[in-house]
Amino acid sequence: MVIPSRQCEAQLKTSQNLGKYFILNEGFSCALPPSDSDLCKVDFGSAVACQREDGRYELAGVNSWDIACPTKQSLPSVFATSDAQWITTVLSTPTPVLQAEEKNYQQTLSQGESIDGVDTEDKPGFSQGYGK
Repeated sequence: MVIPSRQCEAQLKTSQNLGKYFILNEGFSCALPPSDSDLCKVDFGSAVACQREDGRYELAGVNSWDIACPTKQSLPSVFATSDAQWITTVLSTPTPVLQAEEKNYQQTLSQGESIDGVDTEDKPGFSQGYGK
């Protein structure tokens, strides 16, 4: 179950690991397990999916981190929501469009042009081929 960010932050502040000054980054959301199952037994990087009212599942994010496997205190697991948006966008893009974008990107790299407005020729390391 996804919980509101403020509730998540408040719960995580109670942990000894993070403490009262912890601030949850806005790119993250939190979830509590729906039953006695334990979210911390899930691999980091795996999908966090939530069941919708119609019974179908929707990608909510990508499992990012937690505060160990709690014993007495049920603390939420944290997941990245921005990754879910990117994954959804890529999955909804037709394959020919993705292939064309990749081809253009590879051509840009091979020509030594700037990448996303970054001058790769005058930066330390780039002139030796690092990062290309």
